[in-house]
Amino acid sequence: MKEKEKQDLFELRRKYIYSKSLELLHNIPNVAKSILNDNLSEDSIFIKYAKYHNEYGFLLKTKDSQCLENFYKEAIKVICKIASDSIDNYDKNIKEYEEKTKVLLKDDLNKIMEKYLRIEN
Repeated sequence: MKEKEKQDLFELRRKYIYSKSLELLHNIPNVAKSILNDNLSEDSIFIKYAKYHNEYGFLLKTKDSQCLENFYKEAIKVICKIASDSIDNYDKNIKEYEEKTKVLLKDDLNKIMEKYLRIEN
């Protein structure tokens, strides 16, 4: 039974925390563009991620949940930075994000989630 519980926790963390966090990273350009075009909807990935974090954050240790919260705040800062610039600079800002910031954010996410996504633990 203990192995089944570990597998279930692994699946929940992978599906609702790690996968959703990666989805947010990949959609930062779309969210920023929606803000620039003034059409961010209530069902955007940005809003959904906040919901998933609130619902499933308890699956992590308190410190790791706080680190994930900081990850989310950094993602928001990136979105705000891109969205606060003009649409004319969108492509340049997205290129910078894809080449630098996205890698750093993904590394941060992997550091937080690594111990939870190792099935052998």
